Amino acid sequence: MDFSTIDGYLSAKALLKSAIAENRIAHAQLFVAQAPRSSLALALWYANELLDHHPSFNRMMHPDVHFVFPVNSSPLVKKDPLCGDFMGLFREAVLDNPYVSLNQWYAAASIEDKEALIKVDVVKEMLKQLALKPVLNSYKIIIIWGAERMNTEAANKMLKMLEEPPQNTLFLLLTHREEQLLPTIVSRCQRLLLSPEPLEVITQALTKKGVDLSRANDLALRAEGSIGQALLLLSDDSERSRYESLFTEWVRTAFKVKNDASEVATLLVWAEKVAALTKEGQRQFLAFAQGQIRSAMLIQYGAGSLVLKTEFADNFSLQKFAPFVHEENILELNSLLENAIYHLSRNANTKILFADMALQMTKLIHQPSRQPHSS
Repeated sequence: MDFSTIDGYLSAKALLKSAIAENRIAHAQLFVAQAPRSSLALALWYANELLDHHPSFNRMMHPDVHFVFPVNSSPLVKKDPLCGDFMGLFREAVLDNPYVSLNQWYAAASIEDKEALIKVDVVKEMLKQLALKPVLNSYKIIIIWGAERMNTEAANKMLKMLEEPPQNTLFLLLTHREEQLLPTIVSRCQRLLLSPEPLEVITQALTKKGVDLSRANDLALRAEGSIGQALLLLSDDSERSRYESLFTEWVRTAFKVKNDASEVATLLVWAEKVAALTKEGQRQFLAFAQGQIRSAMLIQYGAGSLVLKTEFADNFSLQKFAPFVHEENILELNSLLENAIYHLSRNANTKILFADMALQMTKLIHQPSRQPHSS
């Protein structure tokens, strides 16, 4: 895989190239991309530039580059998993698709039903690598993908390393949930926020892979500013369709409850459907729902041009839903989903969690706006 050919990230690439040319490379850098966008592909491109396109890195075999990523036990690694145990699978997944998402990685590693984490033993494994001198380069590069998945002990150990960095070491922390990182870790990193990809960039990336222009345009519109998401949609539309269907059913039933109390039973059946998803599927659905609430708010406040897709299956329209998302309930709606994500990460009983979430929605979407806005 030639990582110099990575598409997208145009403004970020320009900044990073400038830093390299001027020798202004911070020892710790934080790449922040909102899901479903991923910063891994950019980190691979950046490391490739720093290594002067050394051929061994294109095979992900460079001795001075080390990867840290969330893991858990699997059929292949029963106990005390470390990143090294999964490196072969990880290398295969990334070389096949450098835009791979964390959820795709969990599926490839057979850990999608578990809570994948970066635990302190993984950080200790990294420390052993840092004890060795660079072999082919003047410094070591540590790429920490899914940095928000560090548990408390691992995060504290990482913080100490950033406060007293080993010599000749560059840390690249990659995250799509910056708020879950320790603020002290964020404060010690040079932060780079990655913007959504323009539609034409996604379309061009797809056509380079042989996708016809009409199909590429359609996928780009649905990809939420992410080349990786567009590639995922290209390979399989079923997951997105499932989340659209679940969101539609949730919202419609929540509306019905106000006039028909018997619909509460339908909401509880809905909650069981979501609870039956894998843990990663539940997390993806919650992230999807957050995106739709955000899109509805943009439409409500006159920024509908920023919303890439407004029509779902079963004739569900975000345009019609938007008036029910406003200044009186948007914070509570967002908190409802954020709290569900938090409690899901703490292994809450999912049937109770999603039943409570479903019922709270019925109250929030019927909350009136004091100052109606036109969409």
